[in-house]
Amino acid sequence: MSSQTGVLFAFVPEVYINILPILLDTVMDFSNHDLLFQFEVSDSECVLNMIADFLSVHSADPRIILASCKDSLLQALGTLTCHKPGIKALEKSPRKSQVSLVKALLRPYENRAWGQSNWLLLRFWLGEGFAYKDARQPCVWQGGNVPFQLGLCRSRSKNESHTGLLHNIAPPNPSKYFQKLIGEKLAEDEPFATTFLNSVLSQLNWAFSEFILLLQEIQNTALRQENTVFEPKQLKICSMCFELTVSLMRCLEMIITIAPEIFHDAARPNSDLILTRVCQLISQVLSRVTVPPGCFQFVVDMCSADLNAVTHFPIIAAALGILLALLHPEMENDKNPSKVTRITRALLTDPSFQFANLEFALGEIKTPILQQSEIPRGNFDPSTRAHIDPLTNDVRVPQPTSSKRIRADPPIIKFTLSDFPTHVSNEEIEEVRRLIEMLKVKQSLLSDITLPSEDSLCPICCAKPIAVMFTPCKHQSCSNCILQHLMNSKVCFYCKTLIKTIETPDGTVIYQNTDYLQAPSIFEV
Repeated sequence: MSSQTGVLFAFVPEVYINILPILLDTVMDFSNHDLLFQFEVSDSECVLNMIADFLSVHSADPRIILASCKDSLLQALGTLTCHKPGIKALEKSPRKSQVSLVKALLRPYENRAWGQSNWLLLRFWLGEGFAYKDARQPCVWQGGNVPFQLGLCRSRSKNESHTGLLHNIAPPNPSKYFQKLIGEKLAEDEPFATTFLNSVLSQLNWAFSEFILLLQEIQNTALRQENTVFEPKQLKICSMCFELTVSLMRCLEMIITIAPEIFHDAARPNSDLILTRVCQLISQVLSRVTVPPGCFQFVVDMCSADLNAVTHFPIIAAALGILLALLHPEMENDKNPSKVTRITRALLTDPSFQFANLEFALGEIKTPILQQSEIPRGNFDPSTRAHIDPLTNDVRVPQPTSSKRIRADPPIIKFTLSDFPTHVSNEEIEEVRRLIEMLKVKQSLLSDITLPSEDSLCPICCAKPIAVMFTPCKHQSCSNCILQHLMNSKVCFYCKTLIKTIETPDGTVIYQNTDYLQAPSIFEV
């Protein structure tokens, strides 16, 4: 009642909010001891519906300012989404409450603790994505093809005591209803969708960049010193960055599937920019975790107990899920491909894309692998682009280093999707084969493309030709790089001058900074 009166809500004791997830756990988890059955909704359906309505409305209530109370609300939502009756209660809540919840979850992943929001979005998706039928990732040493049913028991410790409020390995309970609601919101509000996707891609860029840098440090240290003991904190951060990378990729897979028009509709203002960025990120992720073997394979072969979550399966499956979601319409409708679509072109023309990276997932590499020097690594390889910051794409002075390039040894632990029959179906594996075959046909149709000379390439991405100039500083890049950069910053890559306009060679202005007059540059003084 007090939450509906405005001012009175400020005087509600915080313990009332903080106790909510504990009460939900008591009702929905502790009252169950059978490993194969979950909470029975008929026992407390009325209470669940009231709680679902309250959590939906107040999940991002600006009147709730204490971090502990915000966490409690997200933990309570986590408990609800771990149970099918909890999902059903959220689906029965008033439409206004549902819209409030969706807006709260889709707020940009910036200046807030977004990890739990992303996890909640994935609870609506778990069970629908490619090889994403179970939150429990398969073990490298897994054998057999019969899934081991554990229900929610893994959210408890060995002595059956409770271990946490957010159950990271709860069974899948996907919600088609909330998927549709999220898709509609992103499709109808283009600026909202662009802002959210930009934040997801930026965080994915950051998480994977940090992960790769940590892997390189671990590899260098292990090769320099025998019997090296790594700091648990370093390994924990490395594992966390990997899990964040995979979860963000799964979020991206969900968005592409439920709101395909964001990427397929060329008339949307930022569709080309987002599409190019997605293709770039996925190509670079695959190139770093597949072939040729590098620091990722080295760490997997270490078989470290502290890095047991860092394996090929989750990240390769998530990357394949994104590609299949992007190209699903073509695979279904274009049985005899005769032209290259904008999506296929964006993927095949990315300098980091290799067919060997896709064939690696099937354990049958047939396409020659390009040499490391022939592959521009984009944002994820500072050693080959020392003048570009891997996180912001800003130009920087390269730091001198005495470390030598490490030659990769043949992999010890080999990977193929067919080794995980409990998580990947034969139909999904065949879908990957069809994807590779279709892309090879499309590549043969790209013979009419004339690659730009090295001198005319954008110095930021090293992939597309220079197409625009910034004023007043006169620096240049491709349009994609600068437009992506402008989503986060309004200053030049190179000289940090505030950008006034972005112009094409014929003088057409494609961007004008409305804030420029408030801070004139030194060029106009």
